[in-house]
Amino acid sequence: GKPAEAAAVADAKLGFPAMGRHRGSPPEAMPGRHMPAAMHEMGRSLHRLIDEFARTARKGDLAASVAALQPVTANCVACHLSYRIR
Repeated sequence: GKPAEAAAVADAKLGFPAMGRHRGSPPEAMPGRHMPAAMHEMGRSLHRLIDEFARTARKGDLAASVAALQPVTANCVACHLSYRIR
């Protein structure tokens, strides 16, 4: 029920700005290095969808924010189904 707060969290922790937060880590700790190309693309898509969600949520419309969150969760589910550890 707090779309503006959700937008701030999305921007800080999940959007494109969050992509480089492992840049200073040792190479073996960088998650992208261990991903297949298709998984990496799903990850980049997730960051794009998060940015779209945040733009929508900043406007304060709860219904539109929830609608913008659906493709985000669909991307998460698709990736976790495709790349889960079995």
